[in-house]
Amino acid sequence: MKREFWFVMMIALLCSGTAMAYPQFIAHGYNTCMTCHFNPVGGGPLNDYGRALGSNTISGRAFVPKDMSEDNLAKYSGFFFKESKSAIKPYANIRGLYITNQYRRDNSESEYIPMEAKLGLTYQWGQDKSFIFSGSMSYNPGRSDSEVEDKWRSREHFVGYRSKKNWGVYVGLLDKAFGLRIPDHNAISKSTNNLAQDDQSHGILFNYLEDKWNVNVHAFVGNMTQDAELRQTGGSARFEYNFSKTAVVGASLLTSSSDFLDQSIYSIHAKFAPGKLTSLMAEIGKGSKSSAVNSTEENALFFWSQHHIRIMRGLYYFTTLEYYDEDSTDDKAMRFGPGIQYFPVQKIELRLELINTRVFSEQNSIPDALDLLAQVHIWL
Repeated sequence: MKREFWFVMMIALLCSGTAMAYPQFIAHGYNTCMTCHFNPVGGGPLNDYGRALGSNTISGRAFVPKDMSEDNLAKYSGFFFKESKSAIKPYANIRGLYITNQYRRDNSESEYIPMEAKLGLTYQWGQDKSFIFSGSMSYNPGRSDSEVEDKWRSREHFVGYRSKKNWGVYVGLLDKAFGLRIPDHNAISKSTNNLAQDDQSHGILFNYLEDKWNVNVHAFVGNMTQDAELRQTGGSARFEYNFSKTAVVGASLLTSSSDFLDQSIYSIHAKFAPGKLTSLMAEIGKGSKSSAVNSTEENALFFWSQHHIRIMRGLYYFTTLEYYDEDSTDDKAMRFGPGIQYFPVQKIELRLELINTRVFSEQNSIPDALDLLAQVHIWL
């Protein structure tokens, strides 16, 4: 491989350090999404255990009375800080982003982007709560210059059934089962592979989970709210093997097609934690796209990694590293940047990140782009 890629890999190893949608949890021995989420591939609403775990593990206690026990703190992790025994569980999410492009330059521009305001509920019934419904509606205005007409939509709704916790089947609108599940939807590996924030698909997902293996097989028919010719129909599979509670390796495969585009992706990933204060996750893969309109084909190599180091309870330092190499051009892109993630109390996340984007080009001299991102996330 080319020298730029090995340079990126070297930085990733030297920056070793956390994994899940919030990577910190593998450092505490939680290596599967289903521990905290109703959705077996992660994302979406938290279950009761996930809410309690968040309050007792990643959230700080700076504004919590010293005499409050962890058990009592967990009781406030429910909707509107209330403990509920009801089978119906409402939830809400608000996420906003303030971004400054070309930070500290004359052409710098800043903008606040209201990313999402979501309200939903889950309902469990049957023996051992084997059946579940989960659904939500969200307001997604996007950037100020966005031309998206449908700003109200659902990003997830499904009905599921689990048998004795080992296997389950889920039908509805879900994220595709592929690779690492991360909240960074602007990651190159997500946006270029149609795995980003608005790329959910209707279909059926099968999950098998036991001590060592976590298997997800997903057959999908595209998002039914889209025009038929745009829907990507196909399937994906994700396999993970747990060497221990703090060391996991996995592999994924996806293939899909529409009237305009055929796509295939494969990747391998790993997540591990050498201790309770630091951990690392990384994914490398290759994707190909062929157009049915002009018979062109694109092949690209992608790499993504992120680590966290816990400074104190609730406060984390993290570093993100990305690399993207498309064979149809001579340009290669690399993103690298540090960040701070702070959970002052449960249900509130503050995140500050500085990202430097460098393009390696044999034909053009392209200056680095430096962006400053500040994010606020509130969930109920």
